Amino acid sequence: MARSEALDRAEKMYLDGFPDPETATVEDLRAAYDNLFLQFTLPSSTEVSESELGGVPVRVIRADGASTDKVLVWCHGGGNIMGSARGFQDLGNSFSAASGVTTVMVDFRKAPEHPFPAANDDA
Repeated sequence: MARSEALDRAEKMYLDGFPDPETATVEDLRAAYDNLFLQFTLPSSTEVSESELGGVPVRVIRADGASTDKVLVWCHGGGNIMGSARGFQDLGNSFSAASGVTTVMVDFRKAPEHPFPAANDDA
């Protein structure tokens, strides 16, 4: 079975989009990781806002028609060292659209600057 063009494009972007881990800073790797996901644009009908809950930054994503009286609280991926609520907003939108509720994405503190259990405490 032939590989799809989309899969080839995604693999190339993944491989070409990351700096050399031997010389990159944590900030370089974080920016590349976010840029990997930020290529996926949100529908214009998606409502996005930033806020704080309990002193922790959150990104609130509401897909078209999603309820505002219930929420799904979600912590993005990245092994507690990379990723951001902004970077994963497309996935947050997909959760909102599929569930019909607003997604609240926790932008927790990351290691190594904030070692365990900082991310868990934020969540």
